[in-house]
Amino acid sequence: MAELRVEISTLELLAKDARLPERIAHMINDAYGYRRVTASEVRNRVEKSDGSCCANRVLHIAWCGDQLAGCCSSTVQPPFTCCGCGHWGLLSVCPTMQGTGVASALIAAAEDRLAQAGCIAVQIEYEYREGDEFCERL
Repeated sequence: MAELRVEISTLELLAKDARLPERIAHMINDAYGYRRVTASEVRNRVEKSDGSCCANRVLHIAWCGDQLAGCCSSTVQPPFTCCGCGHWGLLSVCPTMQGTGVASALIAAAEDRLAQAGCIAVQIEYEYREGDEFCERL
């Protein structure tokens, strides 16, 4: 397996690959098994975050070599949590890459970002399905 890396999506990435939002949306929707997001929603997340140190919500992208492997969002101060409680969600891994450590790398990147921003707690977005081995693992 090629080297796994996680980065925060930026406008620079969009400039290099205009189809990136469509590719990310397709991967998310495949992982969720239904239409969870549109390419427009992904583009909006990237445009609002741009990876700057002051960005509230960003989209972390995992790559295995040059292949899109997964994504996860992190938000320093969402409107639905108390002060100091960050949030990560939209965790999605390409179905063919599931079980290879991509999700763990994305979660580590999101939680590291939130800790560096001063969050003392983290809320996660989680859909639990009884009997699902991946849900049981988390």
